[in-house]
Amino acid sequence: MKIILVAGGTGGHITPAIAFGNSRREAGDQVYYVCGSRSMEKNIYENHNVSPFILPVEGSPLGIKTLRSVFERSWNMIKSIAIMYKKVNEINPDCLILFGGYISFPALVVSKFVKSPVFIHEQNVVAGKVSRIASRWKVPVATGWHKCKGVKGVFTGTPTRKFRKLSRGASLDELGLTDAVGEEDRVIVLLGGSLGSSSLIDLVSITSSMVEFVRCFFIVLGTDEDRVENKVAYLSNRWDMSPIYGVADMVICRAGGATLAEIGELGIPAVVVPWEKASDGHQYENALSFLEDKKSVRIWTPQMGIAELVKIIDELENDISRKPNTEYGELKELKNSTDDDNAVSALWRLILSHI
Repeated sequence: MKIILVAGGTGGHITPAIAFGNSRREAGDQVYYVCGSRSMEKNIYENHNVSPFILPVEGSPLGIKTLRSVFERSWNMIKSIAIMYKKVNEINPDCLILFGGYISFPALVVSKFVKSPVFIHEQNVVAGKVSRIASRWKVPVATGWHKCKGVKGVFTGTPTRKFRKLSRGASLDELGLTDAVGEEDRVIVLLGGSLGSSSLIDLVSITSSMVEFVRCFFIVLGTDEDRVENKVAYLSNRWDMSPIYGVADMVICRAGGATLAEIGELGIPAVVVPWEKASDGHQYENALSFLEDKKSVRIWTPQMGIAELVKIIDELENDISRKPNTEYGELKELKNSTDDDNAVSALWRLILSHI
């Protein structure tokens, strides 16, 4: 079977597509990827050993303030529809699967012209614009959450990447932190996300100096350069998350759907900090839904104050310390994203039921 996967914008759209595509390739299918022209998108694919077909568009024309930018993006979107039309006719796929974001719109339009089976996966609790359009056009929508505002969809969960099972020691060795992290240290990992998060990263310089955290070591992912300062390691972005998750006793992260799906499957305690500028407040809604399903999760927002963040982290850290003889340094067996199967299989069953 020939499958086109369309995903761009951020890692939250791209990594679920890659996870699903890897599964289908292992099953013998021909998988093609399509993304936009942002350098970050190309970098994510490259670091996952995937060569996508690139459309000449960098974002949606909606929400742009300058008239020139609106015109440029609109024109590039029109060109991308034409290019996508040619590509689909060339490949003649059995289906197209869209993973949301602006880059999904050209493929959605083309699928209607050529009458090719098309599906869309929505990773967030609040559906994005393209997912809402697709739903109105009667396109089957798979959702990463049991409830998804703005669309009528089928819950599948969000496909997640496979990770190597590493011990704490092996993880620290790969990260070059063997000498920096003590045997008794609890490792708290701050995930900046594929877009980075300077405001989130700045929190570490405050919280790591608090007396409550003398037994903790912080790893901050998403900085410009690698360095270690006192009990904090600053690491540049990396896409092989196996050693990061392998050493993490706790994470502090944004509330992107793909990130929450991964840490949820691995069962890592988390402090979730929703990005306040996320469209339609979808990250806060993600965080609330995540909190309903997980015990070792807390939500923090800047309005709650640094003192409350310190309290939350300390409570979770103490909870970790009380657990008896748990091998925190080794990745746990992955839990299923749905009640009876994982998200990749659930999404594939949905697709097969329509083609």
